[in-house]
Amino acid sequence: MKYFAASIKMNSDNRAMTSLFYYLKTREDLLHTNDLSKASFYCYTAQWPNDKDKEGLNLTEVRKYIWHDFWISQFARIPKDVIESGIPIFYFVPEIFAWIEADKKMETIEKMVVNIQNAGIDLSKIKIILPVVNESPQVSLPSFIYEYPLWNLIYRGQCEHPNRSVNYQERSKKYTCLNRIHKRHRLHVAATLYDNGLADDGYLSYRGLYLLKRPDANPPEYADFIKACPLVVDQFDDYEIDRHNVAIRKFYTDAYWNFVTETACTGDHVFLTEKTFKPIAWMQPFVIAGQRHSLRVLHNMGYKTFGNYIDESYDDIEDDEERIRCVTKIMLDLARMSHSHHMAMTKALTPILKHNQNLFMHGPFPKF
Repeated sequence: MKYFAASIKMNSDNRAMTSLFYYLKTREDLLHTNDLSKASFYCYTAQWPNDKDKEGLNLTEVRKYIWHDFWISQFARIPKDVIESGIPIFYFVPEIFAWIEADKKMETIEKMVVNIQNAGIDLSKIKIILPVVNESPQVSLPSFIYEYPLWNLIYRGQCEHPNRSVNYQERSKKYTCLNRIHKRHRLHVAATLYDNGLADDGYLSYRGLYLLKRPDANPPEYADFIKACPLVVDQFDDYEIDRHNVAIRKFYTDAYWNFVTETACTGDHVFLTEKTFKPIAWMQPFVIAGQRHSLRVLHNMGYKTFGNYIDESYDDIEDDEERIRCVTKIMLDLARMSHSHHMAMTKALTPILKHNQNLFMHGPFPKF
């Protein structure tokens, strides 16, 4: 049994810190201690910036600040007694690299190294954990940086009472497609479903957070859909719905498919979040509107997908816009499919769904 130390709280308003706590909570081989002399390692996660941190920045600058500068500048916040103790430090970075352009990654790494050294931390005593997988490496990462799709384990620790059997009955909806924050690929998927008269066939939400603040990102072809927003299918406020442990049962057991609109759809570091692992945990087949090779990452983790039943060649399409158009067409076809066809397909998919849930719930932990 190993002991770890961490400056984290279970009910922290900081989503990243809470998520890290849930991950560590799933580790039956670890116990928490406040005694650094007993701890084998110390865990820290970069915190979300508060409103004061973002004062005077426009939206573009805020994105750069959060996804680039902020999360690589917090090494100085690690307690001095931890640094002086010399125990290994595991520094979890929630989302960086999924958003950074390839030609900026080395610059980011160099800044990270400088910040670590300025904080008085020996590079041999720290491990940076990025929750991404680089399927097309263009930059060689230093030995102290590790990549792993950590949200698989983070959500495992937060998943509360998923169904243990597949619903073979006729379901109320053909799909679930939940969208909180406005992004272009999400807008395309949701608007296309809406404009084709398929909104009532699914649990389709589009809260459109930041939608009105970015008129430059709202093309006129989506005008009718934008006027209809926000589309809401639950009673949660924006803070509650952003809690990763929230999973409304009917969205997964009363709809045949999940149309996942992932956090990112560009970049070569694949970032899979709870949006993908929720349908896996709840035994619901899914299609991913996200980054290239998202399915390949899942396959390499041991998960199975649905290429024998739908066309999954979209996962290999390099052009981001073309990939999103292709996956949206697949979603349209599934949304138009008859209930009887869906019910028959659900039975055929059951071995895959059970395999995926079992791997999600009981799969191995990574070794960093």
